[in-house]
This record gives sequence, C-alpha cells and structure tokens, in this order.
Amino acid sequence: MKKILSLIGALLILSLTACGNNQKVSDLSTQEIQKEQDAAESNLETEPVAENIQVQQEETKQLENVVFENHNQDAAVDLYVNVLRNYISEGKTDFTVSFIDINDDSTKEMAVFFGESQMDGAFIFTVRNEEVIQVVAEGIDSFGQYGGFTYKENGNVFITEYEFMTETQISSQIFYYVLENGKAICENMTQSIAQFDSDESEFFVNDTKVEKEKFNSIGEIYGLLDMSTVKYSDGVRVINEQMDEVYDAYDNE
Repeated sequence: MKKILSLIGALLILSLTACGNNQKVSDLSTQEIQKEQDAAESNLETEPVAENIQVQQEETKQLENVVFENHNQDAAVDLYVNVLRNYISEGKTDFTVSFIDINDDSTKEMAVFFGESQMDGAFIFTVRNEEVIQVVAEGIDSFGQYGGFTYKENGNVFITEYEFMTETQISSQIFYYVLENGKAICENMTQSIAQFDSDESEFFVNDTKVEKEKFNSIGEIYGLLDMSTVKYSDGVRVINEQMDEVYDAYDNE
C-alpha cells in the first residue's frame, strides 16, 4: 500500500512539475509575441513620422528658396530704381523702362529707352554681386535701333541691326551678342549688301564673303526668327520720381 501511495505521489509531483514548465513556456511565448507586436507598432509609428519629417524638410527648403529668390528680385528692382532716379537727377525726365530675362537667371535685366529715332537703342542693365552693371560692348553702350531691342528670351542672345544707305546700295548688318559676366560679347556679325542697279546681293560673315546659305545659317543657329522685340512704346513711361509702376512692371513682366 505504501508503494502505491508513493507511486501516486511521484506521479503527482511529475504532473505539477510538467504543468509548471508548460506555464513558463507559455509565459515566454506570450512575452515574445508581445515584444514582436510592440516592435511592429513602433515601426508603424516611426515610418510615417520619418516620412513626415522628410516632407516637412523638403517643403521648408522650397519655401526658403522662394523667399531667397523673392529677396533677390526685390533687391534688384531697388537697385534699378536707383539708376532711374540718377537719370532724373541728371535732367533726363522722359524715358521708358522694360524688364526682360535675357539669360534665364533669377534676376531680370532692365532696358531703358529714350526715344524712337534710328539711333535710339536700349540701354541694358543687369545685376551682379548686388550691384547694377550697365551692359556694354567695345565702343557700344546701347543696342538696337528705332526704339527697339531684339533678344531671344531666356536664350542669352541679343542683336543689334544697322542699316546704311547710299546712292548706289543698301547695307544691313546684324551683330549677335551673348551676355557674359555683365558684358556684351559679340560672337558673330553678318552683312548683306544690295546694289540698286543689280538684282544680286553680296553676303558676309565676320567680313568674309560667303554664299547666301552660309549667311542664312547664322540666323538659324541663333534663332533669329524666334526672337522677341521690346520697344520704347511698350515700356513704362518714367516722367517723375513716382516709381510704383516700375515696381509693378518688374513683378509682372
């Protein structure tokens, strides 16, 4: 009988021990599952936050760029207005102003016209290193004729065309300029000469006589037919020191 009781006791102890081990295993599994769930939830929370931070940083950078560009534009028009006020102080009280974009940067160039005669071209100004620079070429301080200035918008090309007439012929010259470091650099010059007593014309590129096809190819390279022209009559007329229209023109053109 004692042996039977001892055997039953041993079985009970083994059973309790096994149950205890099973409980520990169950408790460990539950903890591991809970850890995995917490990690998953943490990842779900972290990823959108990281994405939101990146989006916010990009939006802030874009906003800063816009503010910086607007600041540059405001500073540029202030500098241009100072030039116009200097003209007025010198007694030049009637002229027009247009703003154009020759070289596709964040600052527009200013074209100033004083009339519409044959020799009335545009006086061009740009801004470099927070200073206004008048764009000039060698021996030339204005570009165009008859109160007009022709340029390729955002293409960094502009031209000056001259016509000369004598009793026997008419000559037409086109100078092709690019804007570099605030200076007008002449890259090419073409010339056509038509004799009144002949149906034939002569063509030149940089003073070298060429065939008509070569002459025409220079205009095609620079996109002569696609250029825009701003005129004296198109600009804002400045006749006193009221510069509100000048500021509006800079913002709107």
